[in-house]
Amino acid sequence: MHTYNLELQEAEDLNASAVEIGGLTLATTAYKEWTDEGTLVLSFVTETAGEANQQLEELVVARGETYYDVIRRGVSDTPVRMRFSRTLWQETESGSMRHNLSLVADEGSEPSKPGPFALLNEPQLSRTTEAAVANAQALAVLVDELQAWLGRRSAGSGTDLGERSRRVTGAGSSCGVVRIRRGHRAAS
Repeated sequence: MHTYNLELQEAEDLNASAVEIGGLTLATTAYKEWTDEGTLVLSFVTETAGEANQQLEELVVARGETYYDVIRRGVSDTPVRMRFSRTLWQETESGSMRHNLSLVADEGSEPSKPGPFALLNEPQLSRTTEAAVANAQALAVLVDELQAWLGRRSAGSGTDLGERSRRVTGAGSSCGVVRIRRGHRAAS
């Protein structure tokens, strides 16, 4: 006598046209969702600019164990409580920001207990991270002011400071403003 075990799994290719989170609607250019040990996980790519990008940055920076109601347009209009997991971004040639975001569902589970090293260097580490974000924002304002000053100066003199201004802009782009997200660091 032979015994066979057969496991059937239904698979469906789900593709959300947009993800709504924290009052922000993000159109997706790539989308994938799956369950990991019974927990729903989303991973998607979106592009933002201007105010929408600022709103998304605020949601991501405040993430921690914060859960948001997420609606997956084209999959389900029922909100699911989710938090940010992995967040990556890059600036595009057009100046918008491309984000690769992962969200993890609450699923009623207890928040994970911090590991033995979770509070290492706290609160200094959190305060240093907050100071770095504030410094990056202040530096961005200073670069904008410098560029405006150089523009006014070149307009008032007969010399060609426009090239110098472009070089400052180019240096700003290559050096960039460092944006810090909890756990991730990227330069633009």
